[in-house]
Amino acid sequence: MSKEHHLLQRAIRQILLDKICAAWVVTMDADQQNDPADIPTLLEASKEADAVCGIRQNRQDDWVRRISSRIANGFRNWVTQDDIADAGCTFRAVRRVALGEIPVFKGMHRFLPTLLRLQGFKVIEIPVNHRPRTRGESKYGVRNRLFRGLIDCFAILWFRKRCFPANRFSPPNGASTS
Repeated sequence: MSKEHHLLQRAIRQILLDKICAAWVVTMDADQQNDPADIPTLLEASKEADAVCGIRQNRQDDWVRRISSRIANGFRNWVTQDDIADAGCTFRAVRRVALGEIPVFKGMHRFLPTLLRLQGFKVIEIPVNHRPRTRGESKYGVRNRLFRGLIDCFAILWFRKRCFPANRFSPPNGASTS
């Protein structure tokens, strides 16, 4: 992807965050590998957290993608000192105010759960369905993710040492903030 494409993605993200009135944002890939039928499950689980991230069950990807994903998740967790089971799953429900406090950078989607935790938000993971790709083609592979992923892991270490978690509060008497 070109630099212009990434800048456009970031600009669109910021415009959407500025315009969204809903308390929660659900993200998913456009390749239709995520099952929209899981959205109610994500939102139900959101009662216990600020972000709910999917863990793809019965992955419909080839063995190279599954193995490289497992290795990448293990390395990412080791370096960032986190324990996200499936950082590559972009099927998530996130409190809108939480998204607004996350720094925007190329590749940040792979670290969104970790960034949210560093900002003091509660992140949980739940199993979600995974379906065969019916739209588009993958833009990511082992070669074009490896070097960037390594650099990004160390950037997260830098951020971990320098970030100030945003102020968090508990709503009075267990009232919902959504």
